[in-house]
Amino acid sequence: MTRDDRQKQSLNAWTVKGYRGCLQAVTGFGKTRIAMMAIRGLRKKGLVETATITVPTIVLKEQWEKELEAFGLTDCSAVVVNNTAAMRPYEFGCDLLICDEVHTVPTDTRDVILDIEHEYFLGLSATIERKDGRHEEILDKYPVFDVVKFDECIENGWI
Repeated sequence: MTRDDRQKQSLNAWTVKGYRGCLQAVTGFGKTRIAMMAIRGLRKKGLVETATITVPTIVLKEQWEKELEAFGLTDCSAVVVNNTAAMRPYEFGCDLLICDEVHTVPTDTRDVILDIEHEYFLGLSATIERKDGRHEEILDKYPVFDVVKFDECIENGWI
């Protein structure tokens, strides 16, 4: 199986879950690419006009903006840093909410990010589980739909 095939398999698993859930995949597997395919695919189906991507840092915001540009998705997508999204969640309503590094969302001040108005949800993380157990706040609402482990990626030469 190629990495492309495995990414499509992850995307199909998300589809089966009604376009709502979290992907736990090792760094370098292509979570961002899967998100781009998700935006593009849901737009083709007429299910999504807008996507909001939340990220924990400005550096990641800039990386996502470059990727969105490369995929031709800047017209329908906005990238916002978690702290900004938490201060004004009502401003970022969308059809598809993507939370990169979703495990960073549960805090006393950022829980409202999950309250951003949205129909579909894609959470991305290499390590969803947290020592403080707050990952359950996400997983109760958006369970993991696929796990891509380091060993699988190494065995297949994907990373």
